[in-house]
Amino acid sequence: MDFDYLYADINYRYLEDVFQTLGTVTTEKPIKFRFSTVEEYYQAIHRPATQAKSTSQDELKVVEWPVYTGDFFPYSSQAYHYWTGYYSSRPNFKRYVRQFTALASASSTLFAVDAIAKGTALENALALKNMLETSSVLMHHDTITGTSPERVIKAAANRAKAHEIANSVALADSML
Repeated sequence: MDFDYLYADINYRYLEDVFQTLGTVTTEKPIKFRFSTVEEYYQAIHRPATQAKSTSQDELKVVEWPVYTGDFFPYSSQAYHYWTGYYSSRPNFKRYVRQFTALASASSTLFAVDAIAKGTALENALALKNMLETSSVLMHHDTITGTSPERVIKAAANRAKAHEIANSVALADSML
């Protein structure tokens, strides 16, 4: 999903077609579709508030945002790939990621202390580098949210476990 918008020109042409098609739909209120900037979007949503009865430019303008109270159903981009539940999916994996990143942070501190005290072997620096890189992989939005396929999660967990072991050996060596 990270590269869905790599070919912006194709997506742009596709959206133009969508806008044109949706523009032909008859509705109670006319709907106009167009591309805009973030600034134009915020100006548009605040326009009703700025046109409200106001005596001062400094007066706080309140925008009433709609609140959705219904139920959300899971989005599925393909079979068995559901985009749901940051807090409810793979809780054990999320706990492991938290423990792993805490270990990586503590290892970084110990590595620095060891380097200052007696100089650190290159293997220790490599073990720490691998831990920090693996922390980044584990914190990738698809991995940590649980939207990656099971095989990707397993590969990330296996990589983390291997680097955790190598880091433990390096830490033990530095304490000798």
